[in-house]
Amino acid sequence: MKILPETPAALFQRLTPGERQKLLAARHAGALEHLRRKSRTADRISAAVQLRAQRQVLQDLTQERKMFLMAAISLAVVNGTCYVTEDLKRPCRQQELIRLRRQFCGIAYFDYGIPQPDIASYLGRDHGTVCHHLNVYVALQRRQEVGI
Repeated sequence: MKILPETPAALFQRLTPGERQKLLAARHAGALEHLRRKSRTADRISAAVQLRAQRQVLQDLTQERKMFLMAAISLAVVNGTCYVTEDLKRPCRQQELIRLRRQFCGIAYFDYGIPQPDIASYLGRDHGTVCHHLNVYVALQRRQEVGI
């Protein structure tokens, strides 16, 4: 004859009322701790999602700010000349336009800290062209300081 193990309900019935209460309290505490852990995990996930969304908003704002700054700089650079801001972007090798582009690159990079790739994309050039403009800009600034 095979002896069947007792069911959990039958074991629970054999416990004294004090033991039952302790067992239920321990089980309740374990369940609460499990829920707390789940809640902390959910909070961490929620915080990570919020942080990612905030970073995206900041990136978008920063990109809009960069574009706004570059538009303002280009307006300031062409102010007082016969050129408009779109002339800085079009392919042309006129010396006056090259000088204005160089000035734009120098102001945007050194005064406002806009990265070279962003300046290059605004002008429709590659970053090597911007790097060349910046090198010439720095050389001309040094020449003016020395008084050559």
